[in-house]
Amino acid sequence: MSFFARIFKISKAHSRARNTRSVLHSLSDHDLRDIGIKRGDIDYIADEPIRDMEAKDKYEAGDHYMRGKPVATWKGKAHA
Repeated sequence: MSFFARIFKISKAHSRARNTRSVLHSLSDHDLRDIGIKRGDIDYIADEPIRDMEAKDKYEAGDHYMRGKPVATWKGKAHA
């Protein structure tokens, strides 16, 4: 992805988060409770797509499999 496309994507994600935050803050506590959200959770919920995007940018193939180990293991035994 080009630099400008990435900047545009980040800007769009932040704009959506800002809009989500605004809409959720405009709801009453009763309405928020109806949809299962506490007022203190609004920022976390609004920023979730941004966190997901950042995680995808940092992901490297094999991270989920090796789990930070220098070699692959099976039942505690190292395998090359």
